[in-house]
Amino acid sequence: MNFNVGIAYLATGVTAGIAVMALWRDPCSFVHRVFASGMVLFALDARLTGFAYPSASPDGLLFWQRVLLSLLSCRLSGYSSA
Repeated sequence: MNFNVGIAYLATGVTAGIAVMALWRDPCSFVHRVFASGMVLFALDARLTGFAYPSASPDGLLFWQRVLLSLLSCRLSGYSSA
């Protein structure tokens, strides 16, 4: 396993763990649910980054980078105000 892949998977575990802890403390709080959903998106971002590193071909790397870009655009679209 590459060092970069290990760091990406570690980041996935840490951010998912923080999301679980936030929900475990107070699952009825709106703020904790929003925070946990954001942390889950960050964990998914780290996981997709980890998938992109060991790809064998440039096409595989571009595929995972496009998936990551679509995730980031969905995550950032919630911050736009009209």
